[in-house]
Amino acid sequence: MAKATTQLKEERSARASLRNLNVSPRKTRLVVDLVRGLSVPEAIVQLQVINKRASEPVEKLIRSAVANAREMGLNQGKLMIDHISVDKGRSLRRARFHGRGRVGIIQKEQSHINLVIKESDKVKEVDFVLPVKEKKVISSAPAPVKDDNKPKSEKDDTEKKIKKNKDKGFVDKFFRRKAI
Repeated sequence: MAKATTQLKEERSARASLRNLNVSPRKTRLVVDLVRGLSVPEAIVQLQVINKRASEPVEKLIRSAVANAREMGLNQGKLMIDHISVDKGRSLRRARFHGRGRVGIIQKEQSHINLVIKESDKVKEVDFVLPVKEKKVISSAPAPVKDDNKPKSEKDDTEKKIKKNKDKGFVDKFFRRKAI
């Protein structure tokens, strides 16, 4: 008997997972279904646009998978989401008190997300670099010093103008209000 030999193309993929996300699986699946099968840049843009609580953690998860792919030597411009799934995590039980001494149970569900991205020829190669979110830098520059070299009459004039403008704006706003 001759054995049939088939050459399988080695698919290289990168994985990332997120455990115990404090968003219910049902709500997380709404976000995940939008990005399933998209290329990585398209998925990140899609997640930045939608207004869902689970979008930011899913975006971070995709960025983590891209970093894992970079470590493996995959081409970042050709990455696409191969598999993404949401599973139910543990449920935290909380009490909600009702009338007549009764207690209702609230189950706060958590989610587990598994992600696999792979290099694909279907995606046209983009010179893609993940945009890095800028961190707020607190400058240690000294506070501006008041200019005490001006004569007092100039200071008084500018203060009067500022005060006059503030008063006018307040009156306009006050009489524009509706009665309660």
